[in-house]
Amino acid sequence: MNRIELADNAKVIASPVGGRVRLSGYELATRLSLALYDVSPDDAMLGDAEAGKFDDDASFGGQVDKALSDPRSRAAVLRFHEQMYSANEYAGISKSGEKSPLFKAGMGADMRKT
Repeated sequence: MNRIELADNAKVIASPVGGRVRLSGYELATRLSLALYDVSPDDAMLGDAEAGKFDDDASFGGQVDKALSDPRSRAAVLRFHEQMYSANEYAGISKSGEKSPLFKAGMGADMRKT
C-alpha cells in the first residue's frame, strides 16, 4: 500500500472521493517535478501551484505539457521508455529477410530514435 504524505492544510482543501483525496497544487507540483526532473519543484513551478494552476484537470494538463516541453524532462522520458519497452535493445534487432521481407537493416535503431 502506498502512502502519500499530505500537506498540513490537506484536511481543509482536500475533497475525499471514493476513499481518495485530491492532492493540493503543491503536492502535484512536487510529484511532477520529482518524476520528470528528479529534483524538488523550482520557484516558477511553486508559483504556478500557488496561483492555482494545478487545481483542476485542465490546468494540471497544461502544467504537465509545460513540464514535458522542458529539456530537463527528456532524461526521465527516455528512462521510462527504456524500462517499459526495453528500448535500449532495439538497435540489436535483426530479422530474417525471408520471414520479414519488409524489415530493413537499421530499423531497430530507427525505432529507438527520439
